[in-house]
Amino acid sequence: MTKQSETRERVRDLIDTLDVGDAIPSERQLSQDLGVSRLTIRAALDDLAREGYLVRRRGSGTYVQQPKIS
Repeated sequence: MTKQSETRERVRDLIDTLDVGDAIPSERQLSQDLGVSRLTIRAALDDLAREGYLVRRRGSGTYVQQPKIS
C-alpha cells in the first residue's frame, strides 16, 4: 500500500466521523497529525474530492460533501 493510498484511507475514516458540511482540518494540520508531507495530503484530498467525498473551496477550506447516489 502506498503512502498516498494509506493517507487517503485515514482521511476517509476521518470523514466518516464528520457530518455533511463540516470542515476537515487544514492540509498543514493533517500533515502533522498523520506524519506525511503536505504534497501527500494534497494528492489524497484531490482524489477524495474527485470521488465526491469532499468539496474544496478556495480560500475557505475543504468540507465533507453529501455522498452521491450511484
